[in-house]
Amino acid sequence: MRLLKEKSKATLDVDILNSDRLTRKGNLKSAPVADEKELQANIDLVFNYWKKRGFPYYPTNKQWRDKEFEKLQNTDISSIIKGDIITSNILGSSLAFSFMPHHFKIRCGKMRTPMEIYNNEEHFKKGIKKLLTGSFFPKQSVDDLMPISSNLFGETTETTPEKKFRSESIMRALLRRYTGTQCVSNFRPTAAAALYKKFCKTGDTVWDMSMGYGGRLLGAILAKVNYIGTDPCSDTYNGLVELRKQYGNFNNKYKLLKQGSESFLLDQPILDFAFTSPPYFDWEHYDDDDESQSYLKWSHIGDWKLGFLFVTLNNAYRGLKQGKYCAINVANTKHYPTFEDDTRECAEKVGFTWVKTYKLQLSSQEQGSKWEPVFLFQKRNNG
Repeated sequence: MRLLKEKSKATLDVDILNSDRLTRKGNLKSAPVADEKELQANIDLVFNYWKKRGFPYYPTNKQWRDKEFEKLQNTDISSIIKGDIITSNILGSSLAFSFMPHHFKIRCGKMRTPMEIYNNEEHFKKGIKKLLTGSFFPKQSVDDLMPISSNLFGETTETTPEKKFRSESIMRALLRRYTGTQCVSNFRPTAAAALYKKFCKTGDTVWDMSMGYGGRLLGAILAKVNYIGTDPCSDTYNGLVELRKQYGNFNNKYKLLKQGSESFLLDQPILDFAFTSPPYFDWEHYDDDDESQSYLKWSHIGDWKLGFLFVTLNNAYRGLKQGKYCAINVANTKHYPTFEDDTRECAEKVGFTWVKTYKLQLSSQEQGSKWEPVFLFQKRNNG
């Protein structure tokens, strides 16, 4: 799974009208606050509202999900890949995450999780203050953060679904981007669908070695290919099963397996495409109590490289038909600075031939385009 904060940062769309309120790094300075007591009262009001209301998960109602799926279906997938660039289109990402509420609790390295910020009164209130004063985050009003109205009898009701969703989005962004916090990310369904369509025909069979949070499964549904996926995390597996149940195509097959990719070996080459974004060794702690997790089975990068990465690529090579392709999305990080070279080395050792490298564009709040590689390998006829 890709890292989020180190390689991309989720942001809210905002027009900055006053350039004098920008810090040297481009963040928003605090707006003047006339009454500190009033500010503190508003912080407490918003905090108590969200603690009573509960964590701002993505919506799970069928109406919202169906609407998001319809948007994804209406996306022009043919325009996603331009030359060697896989352009950024986040449609479908929220839908996939709506099946994965546990992802807010998954720890990345030593960073705090969004759920930990929500459960920590001091940090959550500090974050709410940033929203109300316009410090780092775009300034919000109490009404923006509490989409409710009161009648003459003091009874409160939520306002429109649009305002409700906007307030939830603001709070999710706060909890994901609070200082010292990092949240796991998801491979974009549109990018996955574009790659499937480029290298597969309708009805072909693909293997997603590390299923993750549903981005590639949604892409497979969109591309109308048969999908085999492996992932040992129970919560993730359960979410994927529900996603398949709600949106899988009747004419396609989806084989979801709760196991690691290193233990999945096909008896014969039936795959038309293999494609994934593997774990970044032990950066994301999916389940510290599940000994089948690769970072628990191999506690050192060198051992993990041989026991997980090499074996997974070897299994993909053996399972692919001759002439077919394998795409791997990885990127070097401070935590694993040789991940890209290690991936290419392992792929070539098992018999793959490197063909090209795509550039996966990442969303960013900074100017300029950020990207990470998607390596494309082929099982040549002499393999």
